[in-house]
Amino acid sequence: MTEASGGAADNGEDDEVEPVELLVRLAEEGEIEPWDIDVVDVTDAFLERLDAADLRTSGRALFYASVLLRMKSEALLEPDEEDEPDPEPWEDGWAEEPPDEFGPDPVAALEDEMDRRLDRKGARGTPETLDELVRELREAERDSWWKESRTYDTSGSPKGFQRGTQTLDYRSGDDLRVDDEPTEADVTGTAHGEDIEAIIADVQRVLRKQYDAGRDEVLYAEIDTAGGSRVETFLAVLFLSHRGHVRLQQDELFGDLWVQNPNTESASTEAIAD
Repeated sequence: MTEASGGAADNGEDDEVEPVELLVRLAEEGEIEPWDIDVVDVTDAFLERLDAADLRTSGRALFYASVLLRMKSEALLEPDEEDEPDPEPWEDGWAEEPPDEFGPDPVAALEDEMDRRLDRKGARGTPETLDELVRELREAERDSWWKESRTYDTSGSPKGFQRGTQTLDYRSGDDLRVDDEPTEADVTGTAHGEDIEAIIADVQRVLRKQYDAGRDEVLYAEIDTAGGSRVETFLAVLFLSHRGHVRLQQDELFGDLWVQNPNTESASTEAIAD
């Protein structure tokens, strides 16, 4: 009896989605090309696998999904212009006069050129391999722990609720948590597959009520408990976005998240622009 129970527990742990493992699995199955990734394709494949699989979804997987969505939106907004090939070092000429009669140091020139090209590649900001993508996702995950309190004003929100200046707190542990905030275990915990459809329906019902009242978009902070916890609500919003029932708008990474009605004229215009 003890062995059976232990086996069930192990199976439950094995079914939990870990984001990096899922990305590697997609590469192994040929869903994505690990050496020449397309952020848009990776994001769609990642969300589709989360949506289709009967697995428990970890808080880390949801965070990775949100960062991938941001990367996808940035990739879609980039102009369709091909980068001009980097000129070879001898085509640029030397920025300074040779230091002495023997001419420039070829080793130093090569090192300078390598540094310049690496800086240019980093400035482009779009990962090109699976390894680079995983590094960026992990870097974003580390940076998120340092997010400080942010204040925003929703006084001008038409027909909304919770108006006025509000504050969001991003805390790294339970020691500073107030009573109505989820614990660290809640954030890194799981949402069970048998309940997720009901959570999605609850969140969609709350959003539909706001849209029917005349609002084109709703601040996520206003409905973050519609699905029970903030994590469960965020998961439901991701699925609604993937299914085309809502559009997500975020002006900056880790900034305020707006949940938009895709049937409005403004949302349709943005979709055409994308």
